Amino acid sequence: VKVYAQIINAQGYERVMVFDPHSDVTPALLDQVEVTTNFPFVQKVLQLLDNQSLCLVAPDAGATKKTHKLAQQLGGMEVVACEKIRDVKTGQLSGFSVFSDDLKGKDCLITDDICDGGGTFLGIAEALRKKGAGKVYLAVSHGIFSHGFEKLEAALDGIFTTDSFRDIVHPGVKQMALASFI
Repeated sequence: VKVYAQIINAQGYERVMVFDPHSDVTPALLDQVEVTTNFPFVQKVLQLLDNQSLCLVAPDAGATKKTHKLAQQLGGMEVVACEKIRDVKTGQLSGFSVFSDDLKGKDCLITDDICDGGGTFLGIAEALRKKGAGKVYLAVSHGIFSHGFEKLEAALDGIFTTDSFRDIVHPGVKQMALASFI
């Protein structure tokens, strides 16, 4: 990130816009940066779902603080925190945990900044269902989806993303224009 930030800064832009950065490091390294959070995107997803009893799900420890802040912005929504174990040598995921005793059929919206292969969301969706979740949706700001949609569609009741990475034409994915949020 430091190398890319130096290249961008050398251009001397009046404004550099960043949408839902993965960490606070990116905006800290950029000059003239303006950050747009995932709030307007998630707010639009919630409008589309039109579900008053939905709870937000933080898929891992790294997303928990951000999800709690988002929940406050959205009027105090309930947050369910989750955790996973990743083998740093192999990248393999295991040990998905949901920190809730019983979700009692409550519908869940997993929110995160990026989905590459989707392993985190597959594991979390399964763990949520084992805890009694109703419908499970995914809203990711930046959808790469390098492993396609087949497994994600089987595990989730809906997938939402923006066009920040690429255009997606797939019946199981609702893609929104990033330009409408910045």
